Amino acid sequence: MPGNTVTVTSSTISKTSRNRAAKKAFLRHRKSIGNPKPSPEVEEERRLASKLIREVDSTSSDVATLCDTYGLTREELGRLTGFSLRALAQWASGKLPSQPAKRRLHEIRRLLDALAEVIHLERLPVWMHESNTFFEGMTPLQVIEVGEIDRLWGMVYDLGSGQPD
Repeated sequence: MPGNTVTVTSSTISKTSRNRAAKKAFLRHRKSIGNPKPSPEVEEERRLASKLIREVDSTSSDVATLCDTYGLTREELGRLTGFSLRALAQWASGKLPSQPAKRRLHEIRRLLDALAEVIHLERLPVWMHESNTFFEGMTPLQVIEVGEIDRLWGMVYDLGSGQPD
């Protein structure tokens, strides 16, 4: 077809050859110097960071384990976290939650762990629904739903330290 011809000049060829030669030289240089070994401190920091990420990933998003461990229904877990039943069902079936969702699930797991230290674990699901004078007659579940989770943390601290009300 006229007008669709490509003209290749010696300068185009030599430019391409120079690019290839430069790339090969760079790769040879990178291979010759190798990757410098990180310091022991950096290695330890990487190892600890990886371990922490694995722990958070493996514990915070496992909805079924969370419910089974603390005797909660998915509806109760939804009320504690603010997530829909649909989202919890998706995560329980293997879909990974977003990072903010993982953080919220981890926060609730930490609270439940702390509560289990001051309240018998088998009693915890019932206790979550009982009116409590410490919370002016609200249930612990209601306290969390209205965004006052710090009140539960305060109660955990008081009970754990032996502080009177």
